[in-house]
Amino acid sequence: NFATILAARAAQNCAGSPPPFRCMVLLSPTLPGYVTQFPELFATPLRTPALVGFCKDDPIIKEGPTEHSKLWTADSYHRMEHSGPGHRPLPSAKDEVAAISSRILAFLAEHCPQ
Repeated sequence: NFATILAARAAQNCAGSPPPFRCMVLLSPTLPGYVTQFPELFATPLRTPALVGFCKDDPIIKEGPTEHSKLWTADSYHRMEHSGPGHRPLPSAKDEVAAISSRILAFLAEHCPQ
């Protein structure tokens, strides 16, 4: 969650913030309550490409995917789901972990070329 705040600050060139992020990967982020704490940072949807992963049946952040998608422009938000179980960044199935890891690496390579 803190990474999203930092990305928003960087995108707006706030004092003391880092340069704009090339992209970000968020795994099982909690609901974005920080939007009400820092409304000025999220008045405009983020354009920082984001790959956001959730467990399909996460009992903690049921509305998380919907709420997170509202923070980005449609073309900047990329959602992926996994089978879980529960509130965890990666699934328990090793083959699914490998597929998600490959997707994350491809996303980073696309947005952070060397």
